[in-house]
Amino acid sequence: TYTPLVELPQSLNPYAGTSVHIYAKLLNALPLGNVKSIPASRMLKDAQTIKTKLIESSSGNTVASLSVLASHY
Repeated sequence: TYTPLVELPQSLNPYAGTSVHIYAKLLNALPLGNVKSIPASRMLKDAQTIKTKLIESSSGNTVASLSVLASHY
């Protein structure tokens, strides 16, 4: 899962006027809009790589992310 980055405008950059650029991750662009999509994606990728089954015992955002992302793996 790739998270888009945007550069903060100079009005929000405390280092404006220097060579420092600050970027923010757009986590709302992730599947289901939550950060749990990142480990879920990694879990699916690892399970596919080692050819094993994945079992998740929670009922929250991780499982929802797994179910949405599973169709891509």
